[in-house]
Amino acid sequence: MNDTLSALQQIAAYHRRQFHIPVIGITGSNGKTIVKEWLYQLLHPDYTIVRSPKSFNSQIGVPLSVWQMNASHTLGIFEAGISQPGEMERLEKLFSPLLACLPI
Repeated sequence: MNDTLSALQQIAAYHRRQFHIPVIGITGSNGKTIVKEWLYQLLHPDYTIVRSPKSFNSQIGVPLSVWQMNASHTLGIFEAGISQPGEMERLEKLFSPLLACLPI
């Protein structure tokens, strides 16, 4: 991993730790974005939700998504995708999900 990516992920992980809200993580081969948007539609009347824009689910997209989190949010919904072994462990540390969802 290059230093720039590592720095981005570390800063995002630190930012995430500033907020004590539940986060749902969505992963899998297919269907991540649609499941994320479906959950958002179901839950947004009851929560102020921060979520991944579009399909920001990569090693760069997840930290950029987490960076949107602020004190007004009461729930996070983030998707995470991988292309190489070991990437999911790094992504999980960025957004610390309370619950993980694997679309079928």
